[in-house]
Amino acid sequence: MEIGEIKSHLVSLDQAEQIAELYSIFGNNMRPSLRMGSGGNLLQRKDVLSTFPIDFEVNNPTFYIINYIQGGFVIVAGDDRVNPILAHSDFGNFPIQEEAYYPGGLVAWMYSTHERFQEVRAGNKERHPAVVNAWEKFYDMRDLIQVRTPLIINLK
Repeated sequence: MEIGEIKSHLVSLDQAEQIAELYSIFGNNMRPSLRMGSGGNLLQRKDVLSTFPIDFEVNNPTFYIINYIQGGFVIVAGDDRVNPILAHSDFGNFPIQEEAYYPGGLVAWMYSTHERFQEVRAGNKERHPAVVNAWEKFYDMRDLIQVRTPLIINLK
């Protein structure tokens, strides 16, 4: 899995999907064994079913809603100056349709999240150390997978 360099703080669709796959394995932890579902079942890597860039401005997605084939979804930030994972669920999918009714609270959250991104992008501020750390974890996760794979193959 290769996330690649994030240029001008903008996260591409491919990068968001890579982050979503890594998040399905590791969650907020650095060890897959700590990612447990309800009933204590270990969650496995999930594959991307569909990705919807939410861009209130053309070619500048605020975030990406990514549904998994195995169920669940994750909302990944479109800018690396905010935390990478905005929301997630291990179950269900996030319904995306051209004409859909969403609860008022969800619409308000999406709009306020977009406004926050606008402020971050307009201010061109440095990233907060906690945000830098959150993004670096995904590069660490990617490295763990690249290191683990040969070890797993050699053990068989």
